[in-house]
Amino acid sequence: MASGARQPRGRPPPPRGWRPKAVVCDVDGTITFKDRKIDAVAVEALRATEAAGVPVVLATGNVLPIAYALSYLVGTSGPIVAENGGLVYFRGAVEELVKRDEVELVARAVEKRLGLTRLFTDRWRVTEVAFPEARGTYDAVRREVAAHPQGSHVRVERTGFAVHLMNPGSAKFRGVVRALELIGLAPGDALACGDSDNDAEMVGRCGAGVALGGAPEGLRAAATLVTRKVAGRGLAEAFLRFGVVAPAVTPQGRAARGAPKRARRARRQAATRTRRGAPARTPTKARRVPRRAGRP
Repeated sequence: MASGARQPRGRPPPPRGWRPKAVVCDVDGTITFKDRKIDAVAVEALRATEAAGVPVVLATGNVLPIAYALSYLVGTSGPIVAENGGLVYFRGAVEELVKRDEVELVARAVEKRLGLTRLFTDRWRVTEVAFPEARGTYDAVRREVAAHPQGSHVRVERTGFAVHLMNPGSAKFRGVVRALELIGLAPGDALACGDSDNDAEMVGRCGAGVALGGAPEGLRAAATLVTRKVAGRGLAEAFLRFGVVAPAVTPQGRAARGAPKRARRARRQAATRTRRGAPARTPTKARRVPRRAGRP
């Protein structure tokens, strides 16, 4: 196991020599930091994965326009799973795996009862409804949904960023299964990476699963590997561990490869500073030794 990686604490690892044919990657909290700013190291790791011939499938609870833009800018080639598995996009075609008719009915009642406002991005959301997650929001929404006459037809999920109301048939893993089918693969061929509870099923049911550093216990229990690092450095750690990329193309590998060069540069700089800071050497007159008596 690569340096810095924790021992698997959930399900057992895949057979020796197993290497993923695809990488399934969550977005918010996995490619981004917790403040949702994108991690440049994650972008680099995903591009190295694609360069190694391993397609990347983005799987997110976010809306398709955002996931599509991210895929385009990063350069991923696999399908996109959006809205927690409600939508799957590939090569210009969008598949809607579930409907949100009853979800919309219940969501309107929840909005009215709790005074909530939907996320700005809900104007592009097709199969579910999402509210910003604040302290107490998740529990309050669950209570209201359970009390609604149609509440049994709605599932409530949290991602750490939003509270989602969705069709019970919607799930990230269902979308992942369909996305992998579109490129001729099965879940057992893929390495899935995530950071929150709604990633647990895909992390637990793909060929191998990664929970990034700081992940909740439910996700850690489902994972094959729990990394020490978060976001991009956690991804790089996992990709190295499972042979997705060679050590030289990960941040850790480049750091190790560049260490001797940095050490030589540091020694040269230290020598230069020493020379510049040394006091100037002034010539001294040779001391005249007096002749001894009796010597010519």
